[in-house]
Amino acid sequence: MAASALGCSSLHGVAVGPVLASSGGRSSYGDELHVRAGLGSSDGAGLTTFDAGASVRVTKRTQSLAGDLGPAFARWFGPALLSFGPTTGLAVERYAGKLFVDPALHGALMGGLALDESTVSVRPWNFMFGEPVPYFEPGAEPQPWLEQYARVRRNRTVLTLELRGGIEPRFTRDALWTAGILVGLTFVSEEFNVRAFRFPR
Repeated sequence: MAASALGCSSLHGVAVGPVLASSGGRSSYGDELHVRAGLGSSDGAGLTTFDAGASVRVTKRTQSLAGDLGPAFARWFGPALLSFGPTTGLAVERYAGKLFVDPALHGALMGGLALDESTVSVRPWNFMFGEPVPYFEPGAEPQPWLEQYARVRRNRTVLTLELRGGIEPRFTRDALWTAGILVGLTFVSEEFNVRAFRFPR
């Protein structure tokens, strides 16, 4: 709702999968749950957002909760999505019965395929001319006082596969490296302009 009120684009998603954690030459396997939400802008083909995320990682040796912030850059290839996002934040880790707080740097390369899509027109902030030509309305006649572009909102549900890695440079122990393969769903809502009609020459 906040994204709609601001007239911008948004995304939110959840993903889960196996993860490998390695520190000091010792590795352990487990699972990771990652959730994210972002706000930004779109031109219909590309999407740039600023994301906030949180992840829970449980391996045989450690359990941790991390929160991070950072930009994300996505590009549509038809119904397919390719996205990359680096983030920084803090990780709270439980190890040997103690809690540690350390910085964290993560990065994710995500590919996805839209499972569902809907597009609706959005009322523009145009108090002088009123309604634009409705989006894709058959037989709409162009008028010289109407806008050439209409504002639309496109909603997509995307099945994603995410390669996620990171480093946590601990203050008191060896740095922790992580790598995981996560499967999830991402819900993308984009607002952008489309050509409503062609002006006669």
